[in-house]
Amino acid sequence: MRPLISFLASFLTPLVLASAATAAPLAPGAALPPLRGELLTGRDARLPDLTRGRIALVAFGFTRGSSRDVEAWVRRFKSAHGADTSFTWIEVPLISSAVAGLMKPLIQGGMRRGTPETDRAHVMTVWGAPREWKNWLEYGAPDSGYIVLLDRDGYVRWRGVGPLDDSRWRSLAATSDALR
Repeated sequence: MRPLISFLASFLTPLVLASAATAAPLAPGAALPPLRGELLTGRDARLPDLTRGRIALVAFGFTRGSSRDVEAWVRRFKSAHGADTSFTWIEVPLISSAVAGLMKPLIQGGMRRGTPETDRAHVMTVWGAPREWKNWLEYGAPDSGYIVLLDRDGYVRWRGVGPLDDSRWRSLAATSDALR
């Protein structure tokens, strides 16, 4: 029995450790894990490749209610950095597979109609979002925005959750200015 347990442990331990590592929250200095989605332009995209070479605000939302936070952060970021081509932004609605099926055309059409054409290349919808993202972003408030600032190489340099406020904005702005 003991050899069987040792044998199984030799295979299972790396899997458990890898699983625990992938579930760890994103912290400053961590690489943003790859995420595939579809831009509102209809083009397939992948993070962090989509933002590579620029300092990027990535605003994640899990519910329709989170759009308030996401849009406020993006508006402020665009206002501060919109004219500087070394910066970019991307909104990432993470939509569960339960909703994605039959509702996808309605949701995608509504988002496309509600987004100015000039901004559609900055909205990447992820259908059937991987569960790990809830762990990586420390999901706990469904109607909150989950904000990540990436450096030019796709590494997390700042994270925040919730509505835009002056204190968090100053913190993000200081970090983004330092990356410039």
